[in-house]
Amino acid sequence: SFEHAKFLGRAMQYINFIRDINEDNKLNRLYFPKDDLDSFGLDNLHAEYVLKNKQSFQAFIDKQLERYCGWQEWAELGYNFIPRRYLIPIKTASEMYKWTGRKIHQNPFMIYELKVKPMISQIVVNTLVNIIDVMVKKDQQVQCDLKQ
Repeated sequence: SFEHAKFLGRAMQYINFIRDINEDNKLNRLYFPKDDLDSFGLDNLHAEYVLKNKQSFQAFIDKQLERYCGWQEWAELGYNFIPRRYLIPIKTASEMYKWTGRKIHQNPFMIYELKVKPMISQIVVNTLVNIIDVMVKKDQQVQCDLKQ
């Protein structure tokens, strides 16, 4: 279970890195492999630059989201080790990170305009759905589909 938990933390942190690219640019931080930037012909991730290299940036973000999904799917395989009372908030948080990933996938340039975060009402509804799912022991979905 520890291995799955590590990957859940890694996946969540990676979405934060993607979501916070604009903020990190201002702090002169870069959390992505240089090889990935190079493979997409990107010198940096600053807004002015990526707007001139839209296709490359889109492909770069898709690659990062694909990496996130792999880690997220592996993490979710460990859900069966988590007691129900803890699974509900963990599952809810994970789903909100997936929601963030889906929004960024739809329009990666939005990260330069706003901080992509779900609304409180969305989190509450998702929590209630997860309470019901966990209480009736529905099979846990292990899929990170960002095209929903």
